[in-house]
Amino acid sequence: MDLKLPHCSLFKLSNLPILDLHERDRGQVMWTGIKIELLSMSKGKASFKMKVEESHQNPMGNLHGGMTATLIDMLTTIVITTLPPHKVAASVDLSISYLRPAPVGEDVIINTEVIKMGRTLAFTAAELLNKDGKLVAKARHTQFIGEGQPTPFTDMQES
Repeated sequence: MDLKLPHCSLFKLSNLPILDLHERDRGQVMWTGIKIELLSMSKGKASFKMKVEESHQNPMGNLHGGMTATLIDMLTTIVITTLPPHKVAASVDLSISYLRPAPVGEDVIINTEVIKMGRTLAFTAAELLNKDGKLVAKARHTQFIGEGQPTPFTDMQES
């Protein structure tokens, strides 16, 4: 699968699909070194995996809450673009419950899904799971569907 979005590109690393997130042409540090493996994607759903790195940690050595929020924001935006009208989205509301730590060195699974796609608002959910399948964080994300460039998912086949 070769996906290209305005803010990320899919490339192969050790034969695994990886999302290399970066703020294109802006040089923002927050996207440097975030590597996310795409596990599955269909219309309205996607699952990702990410190893918690030292650059993602809080002072206690766990995944930082702000990093969790950033992941949820980015990955729920990606899942929205898999459904019509295939437009860009902007956050209206993001609510996250942090349930347990994810230590540096461990993988987290991020499951995302579109709950409802309206004419101007998209409602999504996300959950981060640890290696044992226990919830690390659970989120609801509402986004405004605005005018902008359509994404490459407009020709995605029905799953």
